[in-house]
Amino acid sequence: MAEPASGASRQLRRAANRVRRREIEAVLQFGIPATQDIAPTVALTRHLIEILSRTDDPHRASASAGIAQSVFEISLRRHPGPHAVACQKGCAHCCNNFVSASVPEILALAHVVRALWPSAEAPIRVRIDSVSARDFAAADRTGLTLPCPILEGGACSAYAARPLVCRGFASVSLDACIRSLDDASVAIPNTRHRIHYRTQSAMALWAALKSLGLSYASYDLHHAVRVAVAYPDAEAEWLSGRAVFAEVQMDTSRKPELETFVDQLIANAGA
Repeated sequence: MAEPASGASRQLRRAANRVRRREIEAVLQFGIPATQDIAPTVALTRHLIEILSRTDDPHRASASAGIAQSVFEISLRRHPGPHAVACQKGCAHCCNNFVSASVPEILALAHVVRALWPSAEAPIRVRIDSVSARDFAAADRTGLTLPCPILEGGACSAYAARPLVCRGFASVSLDACIRSLDDASVAIPNTRHRIHYRTQSAMALWAALKSLGLSYASYDLHHAVRVAVAYPDAEAEWLSGRAVFAEVQMDTSRKPELETFVDQLIANAGA
């Protein structure tokens, strides 16, 4: 009598796995919808856990960042929302603000920087190093306005690898962006859709990292990129448990409700 029950259980597991696989394929193809349904985000979390669990892949951390970023872009194309953004190439007002990113995104950006500018004497490499050395001793630089060292001619020179926070930060008012440089109290009007896609993609990545015991903290992008660019083995060392970014300022502004949502994603993903 036990064998039929065991066979039935295996069939149920296989059926559940097929459903999960279809859900993953759907979010990779169609992105995250502009709704409160967390099922697509759970599916993305499961997929990122799979990627990060491939211990034979030394680039699995940066690969997971690329997938989360890709889902954000697909979501934006599939469900663009009703409001047009004022941002255009050469408009870099928001690129003077404090930016933090997760380690996988930092590593992915560092790979691109090293590939595009292998020489430490390249102007962008020099800017990355000099800005970090000059400005990151302060305990808190959230109030500073410093141009991102990866900017070139007012445009991001590593645009394809920019972190989710950069992808999700857009404005529907150029005037507000300009005024905010002199007055930090000026609010930048963003689009609800873009914020939603950025948040869901980032939360899925954080949840996958946390579920596997990896750091899901966010670090000051400028300083962290300097560390990762200067240290080609940063990804392998970080995955092995070494505190590669121990001296980099951590972003402590994360809201408690985001932590709660991360835990909810982990629970729903079955991790």
